[in-house]
Amino acid sequence: NASGGSEGAFVVATNASWGIDNGQPEDAPLWCAVYDTLGVYGVLNCGATANNNVNIDIVGDLPTGCGSDYMISVTASDVNDVRG
Repeated sequence: NASGGSEGAFVVATNASWGIDNGQPEDAPLWCAVYDTLGVYGVLNCGATANNNVNIDIVGDLPTGCGSDYMISVTASDVNDVRG
């Protein structure tokens, strides 16, 4: 951090490869707020979303349904970027 990036990036991240299928963010406001709080301190968060063919904006998912600017949602895909 002290080099201002001239000696590489200092990245801190969390990995949430777990969660609640069909979980609604409005039912877990403290959980979702954690990602914003961590983000303010420079921590990125990665969450694995449902690995099936659903729209989590409709059916819900925690933590990937949380509306944090610091949450990166990922899913499983193969070498051709096709969801398994």
